[in-house]
Amino acid sequence: MRRVGRDSIEALLTTVFKLPFVTAGVTTYEYHDLRLVGAGVAILRSRAVRTGQQLPDGTVEAPRRINHLRVFVRQDGRWEIVSHLIGDERTPGRAR
Repeated sequence: MRRVGRDSIEALLTTVFKLPFVTAGVTTYEYHDLRLVGAGVAILRSRAVRTGQQLPDGTVEAPRRINHLRVFVRQDGRWEIVSHLIGDERTPGRAR
């Protein structure tokens, strides 16, 4: 789901995180890899492992691995995320 703009992103996430099956489970991180790529620009790669997450019918999913790529820009003395790509690792052909 692609969203642009704070209001659109906030509206979507507010709806999604009110769903109890979405918030079930625990997230841990396998790694964080931070690289400064220029003056005031940083890239953060990380992989989360989500255990105990549920499907809408309450079925508990197998652990999920989720890759994150965030781009930060230093603006007015603060680091702000200007892009965040989230990619779920799944076995091709395997049902969700």
